[in-house]
Order: sequence, then C-alpha cells, then structure tokens
Amino acid sequence: MRKWFYTDYGVYFVFLRDPVAAVLYGYCFIHGLFLKSRLSQTWIAFAAISCAVGFLPYLFGEVDLFGWLLGIRTYWLYMPLAFIVGATFRQNDVRNFLLLISLVAIPYAILIALQYNAGRDAWINAGVGGDDETVVSLTREIVRPFGLFTYTIPNVDFTAATLAIFLALYLSSARVWMRAYLLALAGLAISAMVVLTGSRMIYFLLASTLGLTLGGAVIARPDARTIARSLGVLVFVLLAAMMLLSVFPDMYSAMEYRFETAQASEGSIWDRVIRIFSFVDALFQAPPLGQGIGIGAAGVTNYLGLPAMLYGEYDLERNANELGILLGTSFIVLRFTTAAWLAVTAVRLARAGVLAALPLAGYAIVPIAVGQLTNSPLLSFMPFLAVGLVIALQRNHADPYARMRRARGGGA
Repeated sequence: MRKWFYTDYGVYFVFLRDPVAAVLYGYCFIHGLFLKSRLSQTWIAFAAISCAVGFLPYLFGEVDLFGWLLGIRTYWLYMPLAFIVGATFRQNDVRNFLLLISLVAIPYAILIALQYNAGRDAWINAGVGGDDETVVSLTREIVRPFGLFTYTIPNVDFTAATLAIFLALYLSSARVWMRAYLLALAGLAISAMVVLTGSRMIYFLLASTLGLTLGGAVIARPDARTIARSLGVLVFVLLAAMMLLSVFPDMYSAMEYRFETAQASEGSIWDRVIRIFSFVDALFQAPPLGQGIGIGAAGVTNYLGLPAMLYGEYDLERNANELGILLGTSFIVLRFTTAAWLAVTAVRLARAGVLAALPLAGYAIVPIAVGQLTNSPLLSFMPFLAVGLVIALQRNHADPYARMRRARGGGA
C-alpha cells in the first residue's frame, strides 16, 4: 500500500501493524498464552530492564522521548511473538503455516521476476512513497528486486526465511494435497527468489540454513530415509545453481561485478564478517548506561535527525553503544546463547525424527546471533517467528529422548 497506492501516507502505514501486535499481546497475556520457560522469561525480563535503563539517556540527554518509544519498538515489537507461537501452535498449525508460506512463494517469485525484468524507472520498482531514488542497482541495467518491501534487506531476509520454511515442509512428514506438485512449483519459485536477491548476505543465510540442515540430519539420524531427503536438499541447491547459470546468466555476471566492486570499496566479504565483531571495542568505549535504547537504529536516527549509523553499522556494535557495558554485554551473550540453544534443540529434535526443525533453526541462528535484529522490526519478524516454530515443534514432541527410549523398549 505504501509503495504503490497510497504513497503520500507511507509513513503512517509503517505503524498500522503496531496496534494489531499490541492487542494480540494483551489478549495472550490476559489468557496466559505466553510460553512459560526459562528462555522466554529471560528475554522478557531483559526487554523490561533494557526499556527502563534505556530511558535514562533520553531523559538526562534531553532527547525527544518519542525516540525512546521508537527504540523500544525497534528492539522488541516482535520478540514476544516467538513465545506466543511457541506456546499456542500445535502440529497442524505448524504444518499449515509451512504450507501457506510455500504457497505464497509462488506468486511472490513472479513479482520478483517482473521487478528484475523491469527498468529502475518502472513503477513496480518504486520504493517508499513511490520514490524511484531508493532503487538499488547491481549494474546500470539490473536492479535488485524489493518484492513487496520498500528496500532490499527485508526481501533478502524474507527470501532466506521462505527457503528455510520450504525445506522444513519438504523434510516433514506432513501429507498435503498434491504434495509433489507443490514442492516442485515452490522449489522453482524459491530458487528464483534466492538467485534474484542480488545480495551477498544471502550466501551466509544459505550456508547456515543448509549447513545445519544437512550436517544436523546426517549426524542426528544417519539412516537411509534421512540420507535420501538430504540428497533431495542437494538437488534443490543444484537447481538454484543451474537457474543462476542458465536462466539468469546476466545476474551471475552482475553478482561477479558486485563482489568485485564491493571488495574494492568495502573490503572482502570476510573483512565484513570480522567487522561484525567490532562490538568488542564498543563495549570498552560505551557509557555505563549506554546512549539510549535504539537511538542508533535507522528509523530512530531518521526521526531524531541524527547521522545514519551513528553508533555503528553492525547490530552488536550498536547494541553495545546503545545499552552500555553491562546491558550490552548481557544482550550479546543472550543472543549467542539463544542461537546455540536453537542449533542444539534442532539436532535433538532431528534425533527424534523431527527434521523440520533443522532448516528453521539454521536460518534463525544468524540473525539472532549477529544479524540486524534490532535495526528494524521488519528484520526481526521472521527470525522470532522461526524461533517460535522451533519451540512449537519441541513442545509437540516433548522429551524426544523419552520417546526414543520407549520406542526401543527401554521404558520411560
């Protein structure tokens, strides 16, 4: 709506989802539908503490207090969703959600292809409020599609999440109507979506998703059925590679050019990986109470009229600067330990035959650990949703080791 139809009111559409989330959270709180676990309690307690402590720099620095509210929104708008999904989704709910997103990928890929084939001045490639200046090009002729979003990064994140969801559906034992045809169409669509992101970040998300999926499956359950399904995942990877080389050869050339120019201006992709850990220096330089929650995030700096990336380009660096030494360190530890918990939980579920958890956890561990989780609510929605789906799978297969012992005749 804010891209193509009511372009003059784009800023208002940003906040339309907030009251929906608030009503959902209020309803779930009243009816006791939040997950009660150590993980959920830790995240919610930390969110409450960070909101209180993160208010003080705004207050004493005489900064517009609406910036504080925006900072809270940027950090925590979708975090509770993980623990509502985890508490309320049953096995059929998870299956239906995986099926829904896989179906959505088919028309979404058509939109991506249309944007790719259109010029940078085409209305279909407009950004916020119909702005054609926000279009990102790989070359003079090739643009990076936004999909339904207003800039590239959310499309990359959504594409990676859709891939993980598709793989989870493929690895699950769910029986859906015309399963083979759906998987074939969705696989082609998601292959095109991945190829046409024009992003370097997609390769890291692919590596974590496929790495945990294939490695975790073989380690946890090395039987003939698992190996056959793993080979199916490899076929999907080959399909995407063939599509890049044969169907979209100009995108392959454009990505080569993208890597070369980015390396010349920003350093190699491994230099960027190393710079993600620049938070270590920030922890020694940040004020004890930080600069204020979310004050360096894109939307907050734009509202307050501050320079972009004021407190660092990378999420962990901003977290250290915004929250201060103690809270910043605690949050970084919380992010890393949650990512580790996701990986371990997914492997344990795979041992019990729940292979669908592997790609969901594989996708989520990068944004949860080091991604732009607190830079924009759009970039936190799918990661927290994936966390919720993994929790739901765990709850629906409680104590997988006990199930395995009973199956082997070992008692409870």
